[in-house]
Amino acid sequence: MFNGPLLGSLIAHLNHENPKIRYAAIHCLGQLALDMKNEFTEKYHEHIIPPLFEKLNDPVVRIQAHAASAISNIFENLPTDVGPKYAKTVLP
Repeated sequence: MFNGPLLGSLIAHLNHENPKIRYAAIHCLGQLALDMKNEFTEKYHEHIIPPLFEKLNDPVVRIQAHAASAISNIFENLPTDVGPKYAKTVLP
């Protein structure tokens, strides 16, 4: 199973000063969502979706796009009753 401290490190690196590090952290979260599907997204969505939403406003457009892609990967595997809770944040 996924290691919780690793998740904390990835989330912390979403705010790193170097855009390449931010991009890599986003990539890791998106890839975990693809590789581990329901197991990862169901257990950790509350920890990963809000900070990824913040990256949609990153000053680097490429990071914004990659965050949107990672969010898409996560939403594909969320239970149908969980996704709507984030809709108010995403839709505006």
